[in-house]
Amino acid sequence: DLLLAHEIAADLNWDWLAERDALFGVLKHRLAQAMAGTLDEPGVPARDRVRIGAILAELGDPRPGVGTLPPAMVELPGGTLVLGSTPEQADAARRAWEQYWLQQGNKDQAKSARRWPDDEINDHPVTLAPFAIGRYPVTNAQYAVFIAAGGYDPAAPWWDAAGRAWLARDDDATEGLRSWQRRQRKDQPEAWDDEAFGHGRGNYPVVGVNWYEAMAFGRWLTASLNDGLVYRLPSEAEWEYAARRQTRRNYPWGA
Repeated sequence: DLLLAHEIAADLNWDWLAERDALFGVLKHRLAQAMAGTLDEPGVPARDRVRIGAILAELGDPRPGVGTLPPAMVELPGGTLVLGSTPEQADAARRAWEQYWLQQGNKDQAKSARRWPDDEINDHPVTLAPFAIGRYPVTNAQYAVFIAAGGYDPAAPWWDAAGRAWLARDDDATEGLRSWQRRQRKDQPEAWDDEAFGHGRGNYPVVGVNWYEAMAFGRWLTASLNDGLVYRLPSEAEWEYAARRQTRRNYPWGA
């Protein structure tokens, strides 16, 4: 019903409707809130979640910590976990990837897939202190605040020496760089102007940023919010703990 209501209103044009009756502005806001609420319902198919997310990029995503700062955080108690895979999980991954590449007609990749899962096998525990992780990826709308605050100023304190060196580097004149390492601009993310993923879609995850930009954003956010927290990228162990917990599940949703 929500999707149909938006489809009808969008076909007529929201602005056209609002010009004729101010109640349509209220309806647009309430529709966005109702759509956002459905994203927490496990029974909503993934296809509809994706569609709702794209619509909320147009309507304005009302979820706190998506288009605004501070980001929404989830506190995790920490604890002891074993990273990587069990021998059984590695064997299942080996067989699945081998079959996938054989179906693609790539025997070399299939042969390689028989070996790489062994690198994931591990039985040594790691203990993590309590920490918090973002409920959502950093969005274009949030990153836009960083840009507007002079985020790419090399003199700003959130850039370290390595980051400043990257900002100053002329990628076209630097030998040995791969295509994905060469940036045309260094005052915004690589995909910032992309119609499908860029700043026009505020609630989409920001893409086309590298390590230096991500670290600078975290330092800026720490200084900007000044809420007693240190914002940074999660470690490999923290990321895996957030997704798998101590059960070493295959997927974040538990399967």
